[in-house]
Order: sequence, then C-alpha cells, then structure tokens
Amino acid sequence: MLRAAGAAYRARLTGASADLRDLIALAPQLTNTAYRELLIGYACEGVGLSSGLVAEARRLSSS
Repeated sequence: MLRAAGAAYRARLTGASADLRDLIALAPQLTNTAYRELLIGYACEGVGLSSGLVAEARRLSSS
C-alpha cells in the first residue's frame, strides 16, 4: 500500500507518467476499493499527465 500511495503522490506532485504507470500496476493489489479510488483520483490530478494514461487509471478506479 505504501508503494501505491507514494506513486500516487509523486504523480500528482510532479506529473510524472512513470509514477502513474506504477500506480496502475499496483492498483489491482489494493483490496480496499475506496482507498484505490482515492489514490487514483488524487494521482490523476497531476498536471501534464497524458489523457490516455489518466483514462486507463480511471478505468481501474471504476472496476
């Protein structure tokens, strides 16, 4: 969970696509749906993230 949280906060802070990709890879391991949605929502607010990557993350959030 800490790795996912770290990736989410770095993606939000820096807008780094690599960090959002890390979160996308870790998200299925987060069994708490509300927490997963919170992290993905937070990360997707990062400035400069590609819209395709954000859409992929949001799909994970709603599944």
